[in-house]
Amino acid sequence: MVLATPNTFDACRQVDDLIDRALAANASDIHLEPIAGCYEIKQRVDGMLTLLQAVDTSSGSEMINRLIGLCFWRGC
Repeated sequence: MVLATPNTFDACRQVDDLIDRALAANASDIHLEPIAGCYEIKQRVDGMLTLLQAVDTSSGSEMINRLIGLCFWRGC
């Protein structure tokens, strides 16, 4: 698990990498779960939810905003 800090965080790149990893792993879904002081990022593969990494709350919020933006752009 890698904890990204706001100084080194690029939400666009992180979300793109997260989606790429999920597709490569045949993940059925991705979770960004708020936990005290951070967001845990998980993916479900073959019914098993696996922790990929944790990011601070500011970075997690940026990732969520990026995902929302992608949904509006693609017409989700």
